[in-house]
Amino acid sequence: MSGFTKILKGSAEFEKISDSIENRRLPMGVTGLSQVHKAHYISSLIEEKKGRKALIICHDEGTASKLCDDINSIHGNARLYPARDFSFRGSDNKSHEFEQKRLSALCSILDGDSDIILCSIEAATQLTLPPEELKKRSLTLSVGDEISTHKIVKKLLAAGYSRSELVDGVGQFSLRGGILDFFPPDSKEPCRIEFWGDEIDSMAHFDIESQRRTDVLDKVKLTPSTEVLFDSHEDMKERLLTFIETVKGKGSVKAKEKIREDIETLEHFTGVGAPDKYLSLAYERTATVFDYMENALLFVCESASVKQKFNTASALLSEDIRTLFEEGILTKGIDTFALTWTQVLKKYEQQGAVYVDSLARGSFDTPVKELVSINARQTSRWDGTLSYLIDDLKPCIQSGYTTVVMAGTEKNAKELAFDLETEGIRARYFPVVPG
Repeated sequence: MSGFTKILKGSAEFEKISDSIENRRLPMGVTGLSQVHKAHYISSLIEEKKGRKALIICHDEGTASKLCDDINSIHGNARLYPARDFSFRGSDNKSHEFEQKRLSALCSILDGDSDIILCSIEAATQLTLPPEELKKRSLTLSVGDEISTHKIVKKLLAAGYSRSELVDGVGQFSLRGGILDFFPPDSKEPCRIEFWGDEIDSMAHFDIESQRRTDVLDKVKLTPSTEVLFDSHEDMKERLLTFIETVKGKGSVKAKEKIREDIETLEHFTGVGAPDKYLSLAYERTATVFDYMENALLFVCESASVKQKFNTASALLSEDIRTLFEEGILTKGIDTFALTWTQVLKKYEQQGAVYVDSLARGSFDTPVKELVSINARQTSRWDGTLSYLIDDLKPCIQSGYTTVVMAGTEKNAKELAFDLETEGIRARYFPVVPG
């Protein structure tokens, strides 16, 4: 158990929260925690509930990113799951960067590499491919495996990769004789596989600029590069042909015209410019990050702000969809891209949300079975002058507070603990325990 958790163990408030989680007296409310205290309490609760993952929802991405950094400084193993802009027009030419970061985070959940996921409410509610599809469209390759390049290329195309002369970005692949290069979203460098016939002879990462191999690999995982995937152009065409027969009512003429244009494009073996609009046709069911974290602890930070941000994002998306209906780009049946607020509340109830707010308020988004109020204080940022820090610490210590000082680096923390002891203040250095 880390020192950070030991500090909280034994306090009545922490034990009550822990007991409520253990005995499913959830949803519950916790008030009185600032940003850094949220990181401390949440990290310690996660550490205590060994084997449990955690999904932490904030109102916006900046707050989620900062909290992710704070948790990593205490616990480690936290990952940001970003929101993305859906692309509904072929001319949008939007970057897939955030989409690929989302896929990388989802892969890390399934692989067990990330125990803690942080995101904005917008990211949490955006639809994506379900876990079973992500597993199906991934492939682990090892040196010595017998597999044809044709089979791997087919898998790459079904996973959303595009073919290019040279790989210089995520989501691309290149095949030159017996050398296959591809760049998965959860890798910092592209991968190169060399074949001897149908046998994988060697694998390595390589540098994009020099094209030279870097670290040698024993195995590599091929993971999807986009969130909207069909098995092939033919598969997508068949689904659009089936769907177009169901398009009726106001605006159906324009909508059918747009769909026919995409069908014609697919008949020429080229991809559709904006596949995002066909998200609901790609899978038997769509999913959200909640589906990847079904048994995880759920923390909702500043729930009033979360709800307000959801309403804003939802209104903007609805306005965009209304315009796209008028243009014939969207129609009924391909017009759902996020959860409704009613569905969000159902998720809160099902997973047992722990609402973590800085200030007490009249009520929460769902009825709570427990309410814990914590008296925690955050002092001003320390400028490095020891006497100023001591002036801040003494009143807290005299009032019976346990005080945690975040020193930035291991070296600074050790030196500061020694300096405080020298000044007559009992201090102990606690190292970060990797998650």
